[in-house]
Amino acid sequence: MKETWNHEIVSATKWSTLTEIAAKLIAPVTNMILARLLTPQVFGVVAAVTLVTSFADMLTDAGFQRCLIQREINKEQNLFQYMNVAFWSNLSISVLFWVAIAIFNAPIANQVGCPGLGHVLIVASTVLILTSFSSIQMAYYKRKFDFKTLFFVRIVGVCVPLFFTIPLALLGFGYWSLIIASICQELLNAILLTVKSKWKPSFFYRFGILKEMLGFSLWALLESVGKWLKDNIAVLIVGSTFSVYYLGLYKTSILTIVGIMGLIYSPFVPVAYSALSKFQNDGEKFKQIFLNFQLILSLFMLPIGILVLLYRDTVTFILLGSQWAEAAEFLGLYCIMSAFMHIFCDMSLEAFRAKGQPKLGVFSVFFYLAVLFPLLRYSANFGFTVLYRATAYSLSVYILVCVFLLQKQFRISLLDFLRKCYPVLLSSAVMTVAGLLLKQGNSGLLWNVVSVCFCGLIYFASVLCFPQIRKATEPYLPKGRKQAKSKTRRGTGASYIEKSEKRDGAL
Repeated sequence: MKETWNHEIVSATKWSTLTEIAAKLIAPVTNMILARLLTPQVFGVVAAVTLVTSFADMLTDAGFQRCLIQREINKEQNLFQYMNVAFWSNLSISVLFWVAIAIFNAPIANQVGCPGLGHVLIVASTVLILTSFSSIQMAYYKRKFDFKTLFFVRIVGVCVPLFFTIPLALLGFGYWSLIIASICQELLNAILLTVKSKWKPSFFYRFGILKEMLGFSLWALLESVGKWLKDNIAVLIVGSTFSVYYLGLYKTSILTIVGIMGLIYSPFVPVAYSALSKFQNDGEKFKQIFLNFQLILSLFMLPIGILVLLYRDTVTFILLGSQWAEAAEFLGLYCIMSAFMHIFCDMSLEAFRAKGQPKLGVFSVFFYLAVLFPLLRYSANFGFTVLYRATAYSLSVYILVCVFLLQKQFRISLLDFLRKCYPVLLSSAVMTVAGLLLKQGNSGLLWNVVSVCFCGLIYFASVLCFPQIRKATEPYLPKGRKQAKSKTRRGTGASYIEKSEKRDGAL
């Protein structure tokens, strides 16, 4: 059984990784084009609209998707009943929120710094109803580890901007080009996921099931509210204190980093949560899986964060263009801090939910918010530069809280991470020294691009010298997957991951 789950985790990770790689290869190209077609002011308007729609969408989901994945439901018929209750609850709340936004569109638009654009909020908020369909379907696929289907659906979705956003932007539609593309993308997701799914919405509802789900979902919802505030509280402050231009700079910088880091992080999160949920009652296996995912994330995220920080001007020019040069420092600082945040904080939140203790995630996020909000309010008085530096550096508080909770609740300490990931840390240090030396030679664009590539080669040459890194990554390579399948069919001994762990411990 353990061998089967090990193979399914690797297989799911493969498809999830392919999904995110394809998405993140298309999305940056689209953003690079749009950043040159549209101004920071246009992105500022879209950021303000997204602020409202993302908050409403988070509330309408009410944590049902996570509950459906985490909940131990043996029979498919019972699972479909839970999904129907989640769907109708989600849809009802979505419609209520859309009506509320339509009625109060003008004051809401004023509050987020976009006066006179209430009608834009009404149109953009139609995505709430569409996500009611796709959200529950995605939970079903993730629960079944069917990331292959999600791969094809996601590919169709990420191609939407190429066929809608860019042509509309060229025709001068401005922010409407981004909003229309978002609606089309959600519509396609809802249709494709529903057509390919075994579950179709039916007229079934039971308040007893709703009450049972809310016991978990409300904590997940509180955690989502906290995460939304963590990601958007600075957007609110920038929108109310500075101009739409700076709001565009701030939000686009963060979205650019999310896109870069998402290439590594996004494939592993759904798989990690599903895997950790399956082994939530096996403490040792749970710890092994958690540390393995931390190692894989660190292997790629730390060097990316360091290189973006060192070559922030070059990265900003390539990804966004010369009109975004003012965002370069924030881009670099936020990238390196978000690398550590993903490794420690976001992985911790997945562990808390998988253990059925989402309240730990709620505590960590709101503790961080208690520090973040007054810090940003105060720093906004000294200008935009001080505010974005405070945003980046404040993530260290969030990281420390999550490290403390992991140690206290699950006996997963910072020392465990250092033992597991020290090859990555040492190799990153070597790469950093090389990068600093190369930066002394020239400041031209071509030299910097070559330097980044050379630093990457130095890093991987260094990190692959460690046997435990080769062992940890082998199952995700074609040869490693073939060996894992062979071991599963023969049913021999401990699983591949367990054997790797024993060898790592011996080293």
